[in-house]
Amino acid sequence: MAGGEYPTEIPLPGHAWDFFKWRREHKRIAKMHEERGETLPAVSRNGAALLRESVDTVTWSGHASVITRLDGKTVLGDPVWSNRIALIMRRMTPVAPAWEAVPPPNLITISHNHYDHLDNGTMKRVRRETPVAVPLGVGGWFRKRGFRAVHEFNWWETKEIDGLQVSFVPSRHFSGRTLWDRNKSLFGGWVVQGDRHGVYHSGDTGYFAGFREVGDRFPGLDVACLPIGAYLPPWIMKEVHTDPDEAGKAFVDVKARRMLPIHWGTFRLSDEAMDEPPARIRAFFENQKLAADRLLLPDLGEVVRLDGSATIGPSPSRPRP
Repeated sequence: MAGGEYPTEIPLPGHAWDFFKWRREHKRIAKMHEERGETLPAVSRNGAALLRESVDTVTWSGHASVITRLDGKTVLGDPVWSNRIALIMRRMTPVAPAWEAVPPPNLITISHNHYDHLDNGTMKRVRRETPVAVPLGVGGWFRKRGFRAVHEFNWWETKEIDGLQVSFVPSRHFSGRTLWDRNKSLFGGWVVQGDRHGVYHSGDTGYFAGFREVGDRFPGLDVACLPIGAYLPPWIMKEVHTDPDEAGKAFVDVKARRMLPIHWGTFRLSDEAMDEPPARIRAFFENQKLAADRLLLPDLGEVVRLDGSATIGPSPSRPRP
């Protein structure tokens, strides 16, 4: 696996017994949050039509799944349209828009091979001639399933795919789908650029100096999709997931025009309440005196135009965290 300037070996926190004790405690905490009542992301009922127009847009579909439209082409980042991941963890909110409403993808990007980012059920829906961009070591998974246009990337590598400039950038995370393949493949984020706009999808990551380099190498990005959830308890999560304040710092480092928070409100992966991350990232923007319109917190499936004009609006009943 590629190494380079940024660390690829994240130390395992604690011992296995500590992890199992936390999982028992996690169930108690999750029940407490559910009994209290949490505000979950609302679902847009009127956004999918814009996906069919020749307008550059970005759409959060839940967790780390992002639909990007550039130059009339559809890019799916870490698409997970299944109701459960690895047949175990259920979605807390529906995926949006429905798969049938999404234009056939011209490109799929995968940040790493964890089950909540590389979903076999979703990939079964994808045509086998669809180009996929994946980290080094993940290509075999796709070739085994009959995909014919598999592009493997090392960090900082750029390729042109169907007229789009596609670049793979570092993250601070790890990879693996079993107990025996930890870090046997690479992990990272993606910068995809069309003629008019560019979008950065970080994938899963802890906070690290690489965000500044992404901003330096790719100036003027329109949207940075950055993870704000799965940060408690910190003794497990801090090395590999940003909390909302760290994600805000990453946004400042990347110097994108706007931030789209991802990796929250979909699967209960950690101990924080489902509605805590958006409240904290709003507070970060307020405390840092960042313009409120630079923070995108759309409904699930709500389509946001990259030219900065009006979006297809949120549901009238949308609850605000």
